[in-house]
Amino acid sequence: MFSISPLRVALNQILEFFSKVTSPIIVALGATQFSPIQTPICDFDQKAHDFKLKSTEGKILSLTDVKGEKGTLIMFICNHCPYVKAVTKDIVEDCKKLKDIGINSVAICANDAENY
Repeated sequence: MFSISPLRVALNQILEFFSKVTSPIIVALGATQFSPIQTPICDFDQKAHDFKLKSTEGKILSLTDVKGEKGTLIMFICNHCPYVKAVTKDIVEDCKKLKDIGINSVAICANDAENY
């Protein structure tokens, strides 16, 4: 259906980066405006701001709740985006690999959860 998506390329870059990390770090990856042939560049030194958001289970979560031992990957995604839908399985697999090395992952979708 799709070749390698920009999100998949970015996740591969993150996996490579985190494999070399020795101290905790937080990375925010956002699906901002970009064309399908241009990969977004992650700001690996960006500090995350604390937040309190309702999870899909109705729990209120903060940055402290989702932090990993060695780092945290925060993804801003759109659940109905064709690119995200095409790589959801890959994202889940990559997040499991990150968890194995102490990196927790969280995806934030700003859309209405009931409609999307």
